[in-house]
Amino acid sequence: VNNVYVREEARKQGLAQLVMEAVEDSLSDKLPTTLKLTVQSKNIPAISLYKKLGFEAPGVYGFLDATPFDFLIEMEKKLG
Repeated sequence: VNNVYVREEARKQGLAQLVMEAVEDSLSDKLPTTLKLTVQSKNIPAISLYKKLGFEAPGVYGFLDATPFDFLIEMEKKLG
């Protein structure tokens, strides 16, 4: 999955959670043991969702050009 976007009028209905759960389910019997993603630091709703789904943030991935206060956070979840 490269990007997950939910239109503003469709938010807070559990759609992003369904997508992420479907991704994880599709990998349940495959080789990967860790699911990784990156998220913008200012995207608090997405970070909250990923934490709820069991992802952890081991560290900052990289800074974005737009502002030094907006950076990418790498999050990961062990599968199985």
